[in-house]
Amino acid sequence: SAQDKSIKKVHQAGVTGWYAELYPIWAFDAPKAWLGAKLLENPGADADVLLKQWFNSAYGSAEKSMRSVFGIIESEWIKVSQAQGPNQWLYGLFEESSCEILSDNAINEIQRNLDAAERELTKPRKTSQRDKNYLWRFNQFKDAWNLFTKFREVVQLRKAKPTTPE
Repeated sequence: SAQDKSIKKVHQAGVTGWYAELYPIWAFDAPKAWLGAKLLENPGADADVLLKQWFNSAYGSAEKSMRSVFGIIESEWIKVSQAQGPNQWLYGLFEESSCEILSDNAINEIQRNLDAAERELTKPRKTSQRDKNYLWRFNQFKDAWNLFTKFREVVQLRKAKPTTPE
């Protein structure tokens, strides 16, 4: 949403180019890069329509669950970054503590949506190459997500004090 607003605002001011240092983890960052490119092609485009197109092309019948996953992540990031003050979209970049931006409730909700997406994508049916591609992209996200959650556990365990029950 910040990218959508930013591109539209600067386009109104006459800016015609955009530079981004993504340092992407493509499983997480692909829709952001794609949306940016599409909005640069047409700054007046509706970001929600474009994202629906991307998620449908990427995840097929699991589109709604995966959009929910990304929506939860964005919502949590917005809460934390805005609490740091204006212009803090890079808050926590390259910091281990950034893995704690997502609350336990958000982690659980994301996992419920991932489970629903996986059930949808692995339903018994005759599968096409496109269906295999949806599952491949989902598994790419799932692998990155599992690495993230394990890393988050490690960071939290390092903070544990011997005097606490944890």
